[in-house]
Amino acid sequence: LTAYRSDGAVAASAQIVSIDSNGHRARFLDELIPELPNDFLGTVLLESSAPIYVITLRTLVNQSGAFLMTAMPVIDLDRTPPSTPSYFPQLVDGGNFSTEYLLMTTGGSTARLQFFNPDGQPFAVPLR
Repeated sequence: LTAYRSDGAVAASAQIVSIDSNGHRARFLDELIPELPNDFLGTVLLESSAPIYVITLRTLVNQSGAFLMTAMPVIDLDRTPPSTPSYFPQLVDGGNFSTEYLLMTTGGSTARLQFFNPDGQPFAVPLR
């Protein structure tokens, strides 16, 4: 596992995690890479010598103290991206919720991000 900050710099030294055949490992990221700061913002590259299945969860403790989890996609950098459009059905920004999109490429590429309101009309979204 190698953690990268959002500017592309390595955030902590790489960690090796061993998993037995037919085994599993469930850990929080700060347990796998203890050097990461609490406010870490970036990505983690996972490389394996054998095929593995990964599930990622993003967690948050909200203002009322509830522990929340949501699934996060895993991006396979060895897979060719689809040539057809990808659709994300919801965009949230408000009420203590927000949506974050991560656009990645392993080489030169272009992408077009378009937003539409529920009526199908173009919708201006400020990007941060």
